[in-house]
Amino acid sequence: MVVRRLAAFLLLLLLPPAASPADQVDDILFQVDRAVEDESYTRAISLLEEGKASFPEEPRFSRRAGDLYLARNLYRLALAEYRRAGDLAPGDLSIQWDIVQALGYLGANDEAVGTLENLLDQLPVDDDRLDGRSLRDATIDDLSWLYFKTDRFDDGIDLLETELN
Repeated sequence: MVVRRLAAFLLLLLLPPAASPADQVDDILFQVDRAVEDESYTRAISLLEEGKASFPEEPRFSRRAGDLYLARNLYRLALAEYRRAGDLAPGDLSIQWDIVQALGYLGANDEAVGTLENLLDQLPVDDDRLDGRSLRDATIDDLSWLYFKTDRFDDGIDLLETELN
């Protein structure tokens, strides 16, 4: 009896540790990247769906699916995935930026304006970088353009004057 317990204990010491959930998520996302590189989009989406099922509170699967759909010009699907990611990670303001991008492609300018206004209100002056520029600067650029595009000229001028001062 003691020998069996000792043998079982030693066997446990020799087994490799199980991967942590974070490692499992990273592994799935790595596999998704490989599938996209191989242009196996159906496989990539299947992996993302498996990831969402296994880790329902992890926003990166939905965000990556949104990125994939956006790149394939499937804007409604991208928007749905970005919104799901935003629900899972409400503090990640860059997801709001992704939502705006999808809204812009769908021509939902008024909703994009509202989302950008909300995003701008939440962004600090020294925010994260987005493709070499600040998320705040990108938000101001897009919001001012959408103000002009939606005939809200005074709002656009006010925004630019406020930000320049």
